[in-house]
Amino acid sequence: MCKINDETMPVIPLRDMVPQPGSSLPLFIGRESSKNAVRAAASAKTPVILVSQKSISIENPSPSDLYGVGIIAELKQMIEHPDGALRVVINSKARVRLRSVGQHSQAGYLVAECDPVQSDDAASVDTKKAAVDVVKSFDVYCGVREDELLAESRQILGRLNEVQAQIQAMRAANESAGTLEDPEAIADLLPGCIHTSVAPDRLSDPDVVKKLDGRIRAKQAILSETDTAKRLHLLRKFIEDETK
Repeated sequence: MCKINDETMPVIPLRDMVPQPGSSLPLFIGRESSKNAVRAAASAKTPVILVSQKSISIENPSPSDLYGVGIIAELKQMIEHPDGALRVVINSKARVRLRSVGQHSQAGYLVAECDPVQSDDAASVDTKKAAVDVVKSFDVYCGVREDELLAESRQILGRLNEVQAQIQAMRAANESAGTLEDPEAIADLLPGCIHTSVAPDRLSDPDVVKKLDGRIRAKQAILSETDTAKRLHLLRKFIEDETK
């Protein structure tokens, strides 16, 4: 727990999350200043203060870029990978209010003193009723979210089945192509086995549309050519362009 004194602790600004008390979670530390803060806390065996940034776009936050309330947390595990990545597991303990936020004079990471956030039950009309209402609302949220996740899983499963069907069809076409002796039959079979369609939501991407138009033109040229040798030449170029 945070002591009500002038003890200064390393601060780790968080971009994309708001930590909550009473949880254990992994964190991947990317910024060098935050890595230094973690190493200092691990070396001194002191807690750290986790606090969210006011904007995720800020690369090197100053004290004014941080919210005033964060979480005091204990480092339970620290792993430094050969590529420089730093992974830690923390146990968040309690809410704290930051004060005297500044920068370490040598290592460059942020430090702060803090005070526990005291709950003021007297300000609440009916704390127990409010708690019951929150639990009910969370029950509704869980039901809605579960429906969303189930729908997402069905989409993923449908996509998986589609991919597996394409793989099977491609293998069958490849096997058939190896047994065909008629050049015209090869020119007829293979263009249709090369996938050209895209999801409708990607048609707003100019690069996707440009690539798709090129594929359609290539297939149309193969379809329209009357000379079988030229047709096979166009087909080979189309196939090789697809593998680049």
